Amino acid sequence: MPTGVLPWWTMRLAEHARGWLAALLLSSAGACQATPVSARAVWLDVVRGDGQPRTIHVYDRGARSTIEVSGVADDRPYVPLLLDPAGRRVAVRGPADETKVVDLVDGRSMTVRHANVTGLEPPSFAFTQQGDALIWSGPDRLAVAPLPGRGAGWRDRQGRVIALTAVTQLIWSASAVAAPMLWSYELGAGAGALDLVARRYPSRAGESAQLVEIGRCSFVKDEPAPAGSWLLSDQCDSVVACGGDWGLTPDGRELVYRAARAEGASRWWRVGATGCRPERLDLDESFDSANLLAALGRGQYVFAASDMLLLWRQGEVTRSLVGPDRRYHLRQVDSGRAVVLASTRGPTVRADADGISVLTIAQTTCEARQVPVVAPNGRWLAWSCAPDDSLPEGVAQGSVVRVSSAGLDRFEGVSMKILAVDNAGSVLMHSFAEGQGTFDPAGDPFEPRREPKTLYGLHADDVLDRLDDLEPTPAQILRPDTEEATFIQAVALP
Repeated sequence: MPTGVLPWWTMRLAEHARGWLAALLLSSAGACQATPVSARAVWLDVVRGDGQPRTIHVYDRGARSTIEVSGVADDRPYVPLLLDPAGRRVAVRGPADETKVVDLVDGRSMTVRHANVTGLEPPSFAFTQQGDALIWSGPDRLAVAPLPGRGAGWRDRQGRVIALTAVTQLIWSASAVAAPMLWSYELGAGAGALDLVARRYPSRAGESAQLVEIGRCSFVKDEPAPAGSWLLSDQCDSVVACGGDWGLTPDGRELVYRAARAEGASRWWRVGATGCRPERLDLDESFDSANLLAALGRGQYVFAASDMLLLWRQGEVTRSLVGPDRRYHLRQVDSGRAVVLASTRGPTVRADADGISVLTIAQTTCEARQVPVVAPNGRWLAWSCAPDDSLPEGVAQGSVVRVSSAGLDRFEGVSMKILAVDNAGSVLMHSFAEGQGTFDPAGDPFEPRREPKTLYGLHADDVLDRLDDLEPTPAQILRPDTEEATFIQAVALP
C-alpha cells in the first residue's frame, strides 16, 4: 500500500513496552484504504438560505453522503440536532410544533408532532436509550413518539408521528437500553404516596398506539420507597461519587434502588416490572454507604464504596480496589451489560457478569482536554491531551491517548477532538481550523466556537486517514438533551 510519512504528526508508543518515537503513516490519496472506522457521524452545512432545505452530511463506516432536510429551524444561533444512541437516526428541530427525523439506514424521513409537556414551545427532546423513540418529559407529562420501522406507524391526518402521553406528576423517568420500556417515579394519588410505574411503548408493526402500563408500585408511610432522585454522574472526583440511587437492567424488567425509608441491615431493594413485590437485597453493612453504578442484569449489580468496586452476583460479592481518589468517568457499554470506570491519570477498570478486570494500569502525564470516549464493547478508549512538555517547542500542538488491554499509545501532533472509538480500536476525530486548536491553559480549546477543519480516522494499525475536508464549514449544532453545543456528533457502531 503506497504511503507517505506525515511530518507534522509523530507517535510515541507505550513507554513501558515499546520505543519512544516512530513515524505515523498517512494513507495517500487514491491509495488502498485501511478498514474504515466503524462509526456514523453527522454535521450540518453552515450555509443558510431563507426557507431553503439544509444539508446534513453523514460519515458512515468510510462512506460519505448528504441528506437534504426542509423545514429546519433557523431562528436561533445553534440548530437543535441529535444523533440517536444507536447511530441510526438523526432528529432536527423543525417549526414550532415539529421535529424532523431521518433514518440513516433506509433513508426514510418522518415528521414528529411535539407533545407540549412544559407549556412552552418548542420543548426539548431526547432519544430513548434504544434510539427507537423520541421522548419529552415535564412536571405534568411524559411523552413518547415511537419511530417505527417500515410498515408500522402511528400518525395524525397530516402524516406526522404522534407523541403518546401519560399525564403524571413526574419526579424522574428512564428508558431501558435494550427494550422498549420506560420507568417513571411519580407522586401518587394519596397523601404522601409515591408511585413507581413501568410502561411499554410500541416498537413493532401492528402494536396499538398507546403507552401500556405493565406495572405500578405505590409506596405509602414507612414502605421502602425509592430515594427521590437519580444522582448518577458520569464525571466524578472519586469512584463512589460516580454512583447513584438506582439502576435499570438493560431489558427494563427490573429496577434496583436505594430505599429512602428503609431501616435495618440493607437499604438496597429491587422490584420487577410486574407484580409490585419489592425485595430487599441481602447485603452487608459495607453497602449502606455505597452507590450503585449499574444494574447489568437480574441479580448482577455494580456498586462503588470508598475506593473500591463491588460486584454483587446472586449474593456472591467480588471486591476490587481501584486506587486513590482521582477524576473518574463512568460509561455503560456492551448494550448495558458492562460498565467501564476510566481515568485519564490511572487504571481503567471494566466490570461485567464475569467479574471485575483492569483494562490497563499504564499511565501517562496528560492534561486532558476532553473526557474519555469509550468503544461500544468497553475494551478501547481514547481522549485528547495538551502537548507533551518533553517535546521541543513547536513539534506538537496536542496529543491523542488510546488505551486497551494491550497498553497505552500516545500520539503527538496537531490538536484533535475525539468523536468515536470503534470495537477494533480505530478512532474518529477532527482537527481544528488554523489557530483554533492550540492549547490555552487559561481557556477551553474545545469550546463550541472552535471550528473543525478536517475529519480523520486513526486506525488500529496506527494508520491515519484523511476522511473529509469538512467544506463547507459545519454549522454549530445543539444537543437538545444536554444543551451541549458542538459541530459534529458521532456514534461508534457495534
